[in-house]
Amino acid sequence: MKLVRPVPMWQQVADHMRDEILNGTYTAGQPLPSEEALAAEFGVSRPTIREGIKTLVAEGLVEVSRPRGTIVRDPFSRPRCTEQHTGSSVRRDDGWADAGESAFYRANATSDQAELLGIPVGEPLLVRAVIQQSNGLRRAIRLYLPFSVAGTTPWADDPHLPAARRLYRHFADAGMALTWTERVRARMPVGDETTDLEVPPGVPLLIVLRLAQAGHADGTSPAPLALEEIRHRADQIELAFALA
Repeated sequence: MKLVRPVPMWQQVADHMRDEILNGTYTAGQPLPSEEALAAEFGVSRPTIREGIKTLVAEGLVEVSRPRGTIVRDPFSRPRCTEQHTGSSVRRDDGWADAGESAFYRANATSDQAELLGIPVGEPLLVRAVIQQSNGLRRAIRLYLPFSVAGTTPWADDPHLPAARRLYRHFADAGMALTWTERVRARMPVGDETTDLEVPPGVPLLIVLRLAQAGHADGTSPAPLALEEIRHRADQIELAFALA
């Protein structure tokens, strides 16, 4: 293929390879030709090919896998797992098991957490963090309980916050009518998230923020109790919501 100026050659390589991936010339799971072969095809240097491939990696179209090479990914494939989030099933996390020991610590509420939980920015939170796995998938969960709520629970002086189900059972046994609200966001992984969740370059995270609230008999707005933050690889899971 003959490249033309003034468009940078690496960008032309990336554009051409992208088109061939999207039109099926290169199928998912297939390795791309070697850098040497691509350099000969395009009439450019191997560093130019390498720069073009970096663009495709950042877009999630290919994945560098040693020793197999640069493998094509299907950007339109359906995720391996579908989670139903309807009615009471929002509380069902069937199949997920802790992949290691939970971490327990204290943190100060960020502005986003404070807004969701209806507490002042900087209020201390009890935190339980754990990595879970199911059928080869991984996710990370953090459970946040404000000190102002923890003071009314058995964990007021115990930093070992229980898993969400046990915490919610405690509130239900205390006569609270619980409801949950979920917010779904996406962002790129940062720090240890890449290794903890085995996220390849170019793949974002799907973030579920699940807010537990206690209803009031007088009809006033539910009071926030606790917040779960559940992080998934966005290419591995989809969430299904039933709309009434």
